[in-house]
Amino acid sequence: MELTDQVEYDEHKLKEIAGIVKGSVTAQSQLISLAWWMKERYGSTMNQALKTVLPVKQKIKEASKRQIRCLLEPEKLTETVKEAERKHHKARLRLLTALQASPVLPYNEAVNGLSLTGAALKPLEEAGVIEIRVVEKYRNPLLEMQRLSKNNDGKKAAWGPTPALNQVQSRIVGSILADYDGDIRKTYLLHGVTGSGKTEVYMELISHVLSSGRQVIVLIPEISLTWQTVMRFYNRFGDRVSIMNSRMSAGERYDQYERARTGDIDIMIGPRSALFAPFPIWA
Repeated sequence: MELTDQVEYDEHKLKEIAGIVKGSVTAQSQLISLAWWMKERYGSTMNQALKTVLPVKQKIKEASKRQIRCLLEPEKLTETVKEAERKHHKARLRLLTALQASPVLPYNEAVNGLSLTGAALKPLEEAGVIEIRVVEKYRNPLLEMQRLSKNNDGKKAAWGPTPALNQVQSRIVGSILADYDGDIRKTYLLHGVTGSGKTEVYMELISHVLSSGRQVIVLIPEISLTWQTVMRFYNRFGDRVSIMNSRMSAGERYDQYERARTGDIDIMIGPRSALFAPFPIWA
């Protein structure tokens, strides 16, 4: 936690480092520094502070979503179907017939719905008839939102132009950004009743920050973490948005932690736990 040449307790209590625990979460250096500041500021122990800044305590197995994809042209697939009929390969025939209707099938649904086994899939995969691929690495809590925001043809819906700010909103945004671009960091209190357009001001400020290559954390009360709230940010910024909260599974929280660390997202929305998203330090 620190470098020192002065031992603060009995040297005989010092132990050699045996190794790194497998499956552990790597603590970012800036998070360790933050934990130290929290310890000094609020009088906690370093252990308590570290537990606060690390939203997950261990690595969780990645969620992998698989698909079965046909690699044959329609004519060749028809020939392969006839060959399976001729040789009475019933399980193989069920899959090939299903691929004629849809060239890409969800793996679990296909295996369970068509009563398939690895013995039926492996020869087709080795022959280059199909491929089984992982299509999703991270658990995405906004997946259902993304699905709902797409047209029936699978293309992302057009959200339309960014709403124009009114005179008051523009003045507020201009004032805050003038300070921000001048490297002046202050706290601002925005007054307004529900529906008065405060969120539009926030999103305009966020857009400016993102354009400079930085990231944004949006803190909101847990009780307000509704899909309608998050949808407004998703409509504006797309899949560069994610959420972090205590209602999510350990796997979902770990994946959002990793997405922030690797730069897969730019905006993290949530209550206290979102504050410690490990976004890279902007130099």
